[in-house]
Amino acid sequence: VLREAFSAVGFEVQEAESGLLGLDSLDESPPALVLLDIMMPGIDGFQVMKYLSQFGVKVPVLAMSALGPRVEERAKELGADGFIAKPFDIRDIVVASRKLIEQYAAASRT
Repeated sequence: VLREAFSAVGFEVQEAESGLLGLDSLDESPPALVLLDIMMPGIDGFQVMKYLSQFGVKVPVLAMSALGPRVEERAKELGADGFIAKPFDIRDIVVASRKLIEQYAAASRT
């Protein structure tokens, strides 16, 4: 559903079935945004954010979870630039993604 929604509004979408596969794909070409679920097979979203920080990967991260405010707080501590609580309106996640991409691009130019 997310792939279709993002593609429909002009985003190029690359998916990964797990956190490790997602990290591997970052080596090929860094994306404009990482949309990251906290609960994933293998390593979870928290671990992915730790790896991103550890290896100095500079990409905005929009984390998402249905696990509540404590998860949002932890995600932001680990470097998430934004957080979307599940369930979410698909329009909200697209708008939040565009905003983070624009903010990151603007900050990179300064």
